Amino acid sequence: EDLTNLMNGHVFAYNGAPLRGLKIEFRDGHMIQSGTLHKGVDIPFKMKAEVSVTSDGMLRIHPIDTDIFCVDGDKLMSALHLSLEKMVDVSKAVGVRIVGNDFLNDPTRVLPPPTIHARLLAVRIEGNQLVQQLGPLAGSEAQLAINRHGSTASTR
Repeated sequence: EDLTNLMNGHVFAYNGAPLRGLKIEFRDGHMIQSGTLHKGVDIPFKMKAEVSVTSDGMLRIHPIDTDIFCVDGDKLMSALHLSLEKMVDVSKAVGVRIVGNDFLNDPTRVLPPPTIHARLLAVRIEGNQLVQQLGPLAGSEAQLAINRHGSTASTR
């Protein structure tokens, strides 16, 4: 629920946002995103994805099954030679970019202030939660800011 609120209320909270009414769930070790893609008309979608960390510390959301208008979106996009990068303009979104079909999220930028100066080290899905482990920036001696509970090991 928190991730759904973050995406709708912060990351894509601007006029003309291409993704609306997002709902994010976790099932069987996968992230399930559903909502509406606004591309001239409203297009309902559902996407099942794997999560991982890129070498530069971004959260990669890699779709493995996409439905558009309740049909096989992967086959449809392939037949039309489309990718999510071509279909979804996220240039105004906070901390998100798309490369090919992968969403790359900067876990420190997608969060509202205060700013976190850290690097994503690991990510996993645990039950119905996305667990991210943060550490110091590469090449930095900086310490992680201590959260209100005094823990620096991971965020949920």
